[in-house]
Amino acid sequence: MKYIVTSEPKELFNVYNESLGMSEKRALFYLTQIGKRRWYRRDLNNPGKGFKILQYSTKEAAEKVALEFNTACGEDFKVEEMSN
Repeated sequence: MKYIVTSEPKELFNVYNESLGMSEKRALFYLTQIGKRRWYRRDLNNPGKGFKILQYSTKEAAEKVALEFNTACGEDFKVEEMSN
């Protein structure tokens, strides 16, 4: 079983506090040219060219990353089992 770190969609606003609609479900990715030392928040279904999703073999390892990222960035990412 593999685990990934995801965040539910959120409502987005512009500088005038006007709604721009909902974001997509996001996950943590890394850029293949740089490696896993830098993480990116990207759309789960369309991350972009060169991005690979961060996968963990244990739930504990994924929870550690989610906690670290949430603490540093004020996010609400959580661990989710990856469907095959």
